[in-house]
Amino acid sequence: MPVYRVRYAPWIPFVDPIVKENGTVELGGIAKDVYEAMKIFMTFDYESTYQTDNIYGAKVNGTWTGMIGSMVNNESDISGPYYIDEARASAMEFSVPVAYSPLTLISGLVSSNKDPFLILALFSVPLWLSILLSTVVVSVTATLIYQVLPFPGKRGILATFSKYLWAFQLGLIGKDFGDDKRWFIKHVCSSPSFRLLQSLWFTAACLVIMYTYQGAIVSAFAADRLKPRVSNIEELLKESKLGISPNSKESL
Repeated sequence: MPVYRVRYAPWIPFVDPIVKENGTVELGGIAKDVYEAMKIFMTFDYESTYQTDNIYGAKVNGTWTGMIGSMVNNESDISGPYYIDEARASAMEFSVPVAYSPLTLISGLVSSNKDPFLILALFSVPLWLSILLSTVVVSVTATLIYQVLPFPGKRGILATFSKYLWAFQLGLIGKDFGDDKRWFIKHVCSSPSFRLLQSLWFTAACLVIMYTYQGAIVSAFAADRLKPRVSNIEELLKESKLGISPNSKESL
């Protein structure tokens, strides 16, 4: 009659070790009842060994530890219970589960998107380049209007262009040109060409771009939901900063 070596660790109520008065530990719980029931219609016996370090098994530096390590090293024939995952299934063969544990993971919430450049990613690169090109074009046009109109004390072309470029860029975030007495406004504010250019920029460009961007950023941050820091067993196994400890700030 074969005798199987059984390795176990606590997992109440499936495995509830019984500590005797002399300090020895025996198998208890549902697992023992299952083994004893199987012995009735199957010809075998078993000897159980308690996993003293309570390590179920993980692959560390290419070597399995805990109960799975004892299986790989042929120190035991049956062990458990386990959470079943792909990595463990590659090292051992799981039986059909007798029952499923009702344990639940409780995890803190973290942002699902940590991209600091999210505000730039709302528009595509071609769209950003188109906006920049449009700003340059209207700034050049405004500079030409300023230089063509006859009035004394004109500023240089470069100074005029840079000022209009800055002013039209501010228009994209809802800022106007300010007081009509400013040097780049007071001589051209009465020009129909400049007023038409200014009106087209603020109505056809700035309003459309500004409200489109606001809608896009609201949608992006609304979709940026919080997600659990650990949502499944695979993520738990990869998370090295979490441990099972009632006194730890980062515990389950």
